[in-house]
Amino acid sequence: MKSLMKNQSDLVQIDFLSGDKVMAYTSLLFPYGLRNGVLTHIDDVSRGLACECVCPACDAKLVARKGQQRIPHFAHARGDQCSYGLETGLHLAAKEILNEKREIVLPPVLLRSNCFSKSTELAEEKRYKLDEVTLEKKIGKIIPDVIGYVQEHPVLIEICVTHPVDFQKLCRIKDLGYSAIEIDLSNISRNLSRSELEYLIIEPGNHKKWIHNVFAERKEQSILESGKKFHTVRRGLTRHVDGCPIGARVWRGKPYANVAHDCIDCKYALRIEPGLTAVTCSAVSRRS
Repeated sequence: MKSLMKNQSDLVQIDFLSGDKVMAYTSLLFPYGLRNGVLTHIDDVSRGLACECVCPACDAKLVARKGQQRIPHFAHARGDQCSYGLETGLHLAAKEILNEKREIVLPPVLLRSNCFSKSTELAEEKRYKLDEVTLEKKIGKIIPDVIGYVQEHPVLIEICVTHPVDFQKLCRIKDLGYSAIEIDLSNISRNLSRSELEYLIIEPGNHKKWIHNVFAERKEQSILESGKKFHTVRRGLTRHVDGCPIGARVWRGKPYANVAHDCIDCKYALRIEPGLTAVTCSAVSRRS
């Protein structure tokens, strides 16, 4: 299968002042329109106004441009600039695919045993059947793009085209106690066919990631509870942990650790707070 990410030909436009080719992001070119209320790909319509399609975002009349110079795409017939047509079309297409196929490959669930170590795999990448698919149903204070139910467990599926899940929405997802993945379509080729989009939505790839996983969160919390939290002390330009359980360093008979030099690479360091203000250490419980 050809590359599904944007390539150079997708980004070439003509500078109408100089006649030269220039690189530009074709964010306003989109492959989907609505025909009689049905989402339709550019490949499946007639040329020009005969496509009988409207914009998925603003309902304005579209024209199907299927020439030789640029990739086939829909454009607004009156030349209107709608920045949401591409995003809305891809959102709708992704939701339709999940609703029709009722399956998805979920990414592996990873956990770092300490803050700077390599990740430990808690659950492998796996294909799951979706018992039920709900589109844009409000839960609490958020409206997920898709809710897929795997063995009666809800998994929120967010489709990123231009805007990834922000911090506020992520906090609300965590408050709900639901697992959620994000499928990143921000860098896909603009001449993507329906079957290629289906592959990206259903099959595995680096464009999928967990933004919250309940299983990993519970495991991480269990690990953190097994350790002891040490608040650090600033001394000059460094931060120290006094009473280091393994005695990484000793000063006048008292053990301590230099956070930047000792704790970061220490296998017992479970978490280092931002600004190196505290270290959660498992060495105490392991020694006992």
